[in-house]
Amino acid sequence: MAALAVAFLGHAAGGDEPAALLRYGGGIAVVVAALAFFMRYTGKGSEQ
Repeated sequence: MAALAVAFLGHAAGGDEPAALLRYGGGIAVVVAALAFFMRYTGKGSEQ
């Protein structure tokens, strides 16, 4: 997760156009949401 944050900040500092940055950030958000969903519903993220 930290690697995704660092990659996003590096991309944001690169000065790309706003639409490209929005698509890049949206892609990262989808990956984070998928990981959170997986951990929540497979029981790997809780002490059950």
